[in-house]
Amino acid sequence: DPDHRMTAHDLATLALRTIKDFPEFYGYFNEREYTHNGIRQTNRNPLLYDYPSADGLKTGHTQEAGYGLTASAVQDGRRLILVVNGLATRKSRASEPARILDWGFREFGTYSLFKAGDVVETAPVWLGKAATVPLIIDRDVQLTMKRKSRQGMKVIVRYNSPVSAPMT
Repeated sequence: DPDHRMTAHDLATLALRTIKDFPEFYGYFNEREYTHNGIRQTNRNPLLYDYPSADGLKTGHTQEAGYGLTASAVQDGRRLILVVNGLATRKSRASEPARILDWGFREFGTYSLFKAGDVVETAPVWLGKAATVPLIIDRDVQLTMKRKSRQGMKVIVRYNSPVSAPMT
């Protein structure tokens, strides 16, 4: 359909939701080949053959968009999702994504800022039974960033102070 358009962001979102929401089916994207009705089909995702930590997802090609790949790879428990489009050849669809994934795993890290239950600040309370209340994280907070940027990182907590009683 000439009116069907998807951005790289749309494809990355679809990949993430597929991985998270349908883990029982995600393994199909990692199969290198299968046979159905006597016909052998091979997976066209070049990373599955040449990039050991790749585990999916999908290739594509149109005259308008060129060769593309939506891929995922996991190293040391960290998953990267990659979307490339506009490549000129199948060969570039194999080499460029591997180069970009290598760069992503090498140059970026995921860092834990807070764990669920951590007290990150104490806030003054207006008209409360207690003068202050702890501000507690309800789920783990992680940040992915360039490894070099971590050294100068500073976490700042901002909130409207004082907080109003009652609190729930």
